Amino acid sequence: TFEEVMKYSESLQNFLKRHPQIKTHVMALHGQIRSVSRHAGGIVVGENLNEWMPLINSGGVIQTPWTEGQTVRHLEPFGFIKFDVLGLSTLEMIEQAVKNILREKNPAVEPTFDDVRQFYAEHLHPDVIDFEDENVFEKIFCQGRFAGIFQFTQKGAQDFCKRAKPKSIKEISNITAIYRPGPLEAGVDKLYTAARANPKTVKYAHPLIKEVLESTYGFLIYQEQIALLAHKLGKDISLDEGNTLRKLLTKKGTGKGASATRAIRTKFLDGCLEKGIAKTTGEKLWRTMASFAQYGFNLSHSICYSIISYQCAWLSHHYPTEWMAAVLDKEPEDRKEKAI
Repeated sequence: TFEEVMKYSESLQNFLKRHPQIKTHVMALHGQIRSVSRHAGGIVVGENLNEWMPLINSGGVIQTPWTEGQTVRHLEPFGFIKFDVLGLSTLEMIEQAVKNILREKNPAVEPTFDDVRQFYAEHLHPDVIDFEDENVFEKIFCQGRFAGIFQFTQKGAQDFCKRAKPKSIKEISNITAIYRPGPLEAGVDKLYTAARANPKTVKYAHPLIKEVLESTYGFLIYQEQIALLAHKLGKDISLDEGNTLRKLLTKKGTGKGASATRAIRTKFLDGCLEKGIAKTTGEKLWRTMASFAQYGFNLSHSICYSIISYQCAWLSHHYPTEWMAAVLDKEPEDRKEKAI
């Protein structure tokens, strides 16, 4: 710590003896806010924010003074919502690919953004795109043609995907949710691949557990699964209370503390016993939920990202030349060679 360095570092002590005026400045500056930064895409939404919280002017932009990670957790109990609006270079890649397709169809006319939007609405929009195109899954995700495919630019994710052989958006979501430090350290990727190859080997302690975890082959991958397990197995635990538990276990901030967690735990274990689940099994499941929650992913987030991955794969399969041209145009130099 700063205090320990000041107390025990001989080199620092000797320096400050030679330059005592600097010590005054060091002591005054330590712990002060260095600068005002801005979250890349964090937006607080609300009516008349200036009446409910202090606002600051930073570089000509009005922003809130909330800091990411800590005091931002106070926003929800105070009635505010923070959205992270993230910009992806992949979206530029998709736009460029569509422009390439339209130029091929009509070289004489330069496509406008409205033309791109119309093509997207007719072919790529989640309401119309064929999410069960076997060729897209086989040619891109299973055979490993990952040039420019969102979420699959890293070799590790590519290798895992080829082993897991996804056949649906949900399975792409499972792969990307597992391919993160926590699950990888626990070896979930290897266990998942084995379970997917032979689902009959997966054992469930209760039909309700199977109902929640069957789509992930018995593994707890998503935060929403915590809320569902609590709701379905616990005694009189509502879905809202299950979601509160998810936030408590993932340290998302609810304004409630350990006592709320203990109360839900009691109701959960009571419900397990009522449903014929042994006490030791219920306690083990609770421990699994609590430990998993530290690296559990958000299902709604993961599915949305996987849809973008699939849109990239659809373009790559049906329009390989136009897609590759867009990839080479947008990818940074160090990834162009891999794409080729």
